[in-house]
Amino acid sequence: MRHASTFVMTFFADAHASRSFLRPNCSVFFLIAVFNSVDTDPASLVDVLSVDRVKSDSGDFGGHVIRTVSVAVLLMSFTTFGQSATSGEATLRHLEQTWVDAFLHKDSIALGRVLAEDWHGQYPWGNEDRTQALAALASDKAAIQSLTLGPMRVRILGDIAFIQGTDDERSTFDGKETSGHFTWTDIFARRNGRWVAIASQVTRIS
Repeated sequence: MRHASTFVMTFFADAHASRSFLRPNCSVFFLIAVFNSVDTDPASLVDVLSVDRVKSDSGDFGGHVIRTVSVAVLLMSFTTFGQSATSGEATLRHLEQTWVDAFLHKDSIALGRVLAEDWHGQYPWGNEDRTQALAALASDKAAIQSLTLGPMRVRILGDIAFIQGTDDERSTFDGKETSGHFTWTDIFARRNGRWVAIASQVTRIS
């Protein structure tokens, strides 16, 4: 699948050599084709593109090009944003799995890469900061025998992300049974180009 920008640049390079091709109605179908090529619904541009249809007989080549380029730029911006959001969501889901694996394999180094220096967690058995969480994992105070993640919902708002999910685990904390079904929310922040967890809230349902 070719990126939208490739279609746009190729189209306008060809159109410069043959102005008769750059007609208003042609641009409508061109941009819809670009939308289809990047799996985006073209219906959202119908109202914007209608201005070209109204003025299809005006012969205003320069103004038409400006309008079309403006829409194309918006199209590429939305495409880039969508790709970035998808990539960010995949990264966050991977970090959640890394978090689980760190507990299962008692890997405090891996956990330390997930948790920010100012991370704070609230659990049914007490509150922890990053230093306490790493120490608990290293000393067997926190022990997880098995943990299965349920469905997760990821919302990215700029450099902050909220992840809500559930898990089923067999675990102990400080020698006490903590197994059960849990619902939780993790908050991540993007700092210096990478995502780190800054807060967690965990509730045991059963």
